[in-house]
Amino acid sequence: MLEPILTLNIPFREPMVLYKNEFQGTGEGPIVSLVSGIHGDELNGIYLLTRLAAFLEEVVQGKKEGYTLQGTVRLVPVVNVPGVNFALRNWPFDGTDINRMFPGYDQGETTQRIADGVFQATLGSHYAFDVHSSNEQFYELPHLRTFFPDERELKLAPYLRCPYLLHRELTPLYKTQLAYLWKDSGISPYILMLGVARRIDESMVQQVFHGLIDFMVATEILAGPPLAPPPATPFFRTANTHLVLSQAAGIFRPTAVVGTEIEQEDLIGHIYNVLTGALEEEVRAPASGLLAGLRAYPMVYEKELLARIFSPHESLEKGFDIWYPEQ
Repeated sequence: MLEPILTLNIPFREPMVLYKNEFQGTGEGPIVSLVSGIHGDELNGIYLLTRLAAFLEEVVQGKKEGYTLQGTVRLVPVVNVPGVNFALRNWPFDGTDINRMFPGYDQGETTQRIADGVFQATLGSHYAFDVHSSNEQFYELPHLRTFFPDERELKLAPYLRCPYLLHRELTPLYKTQLAYLWKDSGISPYILMLGVARRIDESMVQQVFHGLIDFMVATEILAGPPLAPPPATPFFRTANTHLVLSQAAGIFRPTAVVGTEIEQEDLIGHIYNVLTGALEEEVRAPASGLLAGLRAYPMVYEKELLARIFSPHESLEKGFDIWYPEQ
């Protein structure tokens, strides 16, 4: 059922209304909240939640044979409404990143009130997902990010069918983000990273959509067909991150493929001089491991992020990393 969680008067025309779509089951199963569209140019999460809403509507109406909703599912598909309308990451009127405004303030400025409305609408959940995409410049494998996951959170993560799970160490930066506030409120939070901004990756969304259904069956939010044991999900920490930074400026052309295992000194790509076409740099892997992210935009300056590798071995660059986009 669609419910308004916040109504904002705007300078011209009708008020802006922020909605949640809540599906209540027949039992007293757990509550899960899913939020997307905090950044207005991140479309995979919005599309994922529309797919999920259509599926749950059929379940509630008895049209999905074998499935019964036992718990409650709360969907907030679009937080940054004008940002989505104009394909802008941040709040269009002053450039505020809404994911830096949590927990918000109901008597504050506009983005503080939006953050408060979303946070209040998801309180009381047992599980919660904040869905994001990387920006247009960097392509990452779909993956989960967590803060201090407990044993149950780690056990449930493989059902989501993501290639890896990343544990984020706490820094002051995260204390204004929704997922951290959920964790601080006793909710099991996951950050889902799906593809790049301004695009919809159908196969990726389909994979995670089925993973979310399995997750809800595993947590008894949904009653459904028996689940097969999920495959093991590799678990990394930020200390396992090896960055590949450009040593030259120019046009970057990758040769490696995201999602593959690479060896130390394997070729990742080339950087060419824009004026002469001369080869400026052969970009090689600093460590063996999973190539989890790769530069998508070809024009690069010196010291820009070209690739991210996750290795069982810790990086020497402890305490330093570059993340897209929710930092």
